[in-house]
Amino acid sequence: MNNKILLFIIIFIFISCKNKDDLGLTNQAKKWVYYNSPRDYNRDSVGFIMYLKFYKKGKCANFFVVNDEQDYKPEMDWKFTKSDSTLEIGGNRFLVRNIYTDSIILKDLKYNRKVKLLNWNVLKKNQEIKK
Repeated sequence: MNNKILLFIIIFIFISCKNKDDLGLTNQAKKWVYYNSPRDYNRDSVGFIMYLKFYKKGKCANFFVVNDEQDYKPEMDWKFTKSDSTLEIGGNRFLVRNIYTDSIILKDLKYNRKVKLLNWNVLKKNQEIKK
């Protein structure tokens, strides 16, 4: 009897943690834009044409900002490895530096540069407030 309970607990923990999103990327309210400029983001001088949408099954896709239509490219795979803080998106590897509500600070491991994933919904609201 004790073995069955222990086995049930182990299976429950495994299932609970299997698709856990530690970065909050799969939050459906967020649209992530990739920003790789060394300068700080200035909403008055930078515009985006596409954003990334992440799904819980390890897939993500590009969408156009203007009309929310999916890009012509197929979905990409993504994976976050918590043990070494590595985020892989479509074969590109990033080291996660900091996680904020509206952004994720990364280091592009191929080009050795700082990049960001910015939450487009927050940026869009800031732009609308200013107008």
